[in-house]
Amino acid sequence: MSQDKILLLEKKIEELTRENNYLRSLLNKRGIEVERSTNSIIKERMELYRSYFKGREDVYAQRWFKGELKQYSPVIKKQYISFDPITKKRIILASEGESVYE
Repeated sequence: MSQDKILLLEKKIEELTRENNYLRSLLNKRGIEVERSTNSIIKERMELYRSYFKGREDVYAQRWFKGELKQYSPVIKKQYISFDPITKKRIILASEGESVYE
């Protein structure tokens, strides 16, 4: 995913968050209680996803193919200097089937 697309998506998230907050305030004014926020659902799902993978927080695997062979290997930052840590952004990209490394 390109940096421009990521920035566009982040801007859209901010717009939707503002709209969501406005709509929640309207519901609150009318005494209608909102049970769970989208943020709390996302946070719960992120925690659940991360709970599937125990161990190191400073590295994650990437999948690669060679013919019929499917393998996983650690993602390493430029020129084998250090491992690349898993982040919330990378988890979201991976869940959408996007490449999580550059």
